[in-house]
Amino acid sequence: TAAAPDEVVEKAASQAVEEAAAQAPESTPVATAVAGSTKPGARATNDPRVNPQPRVNHEIQSVQRTIILSQPLDTSKPAAIDHQPRQLARPANDPRAKSASN
Repeated sequence: TAAAPDEVVEKAASQAVEEAAAQAPESTPVATAVAGSTKPGARATNDPRVNPQPRVNHEIQSVQRTIILSQPLDTSKPAAIDHQPRQLARPANDPRAKSASN
């Protein structure tokens, strides 16, 4: 029984792939973790297309808020500050004590 030429080619190709896989060094866990998967075209583990969540409709509302601000300072009017300095006991050699008593 002679095999068809296509079958011979496929069998030789599969044997070559198996031999190459046997001779190839084993991948390290770090390399596997970085690659994510050994399957070609595999998606990353955090890809949302791998495990999609159901869609949720969100309602957007515009709200008008009132901001309460204080009145601006009117600098044309005098400040509402009462100036009442404390009476301090000054030492005898303090020059400010002489000017206060004159």
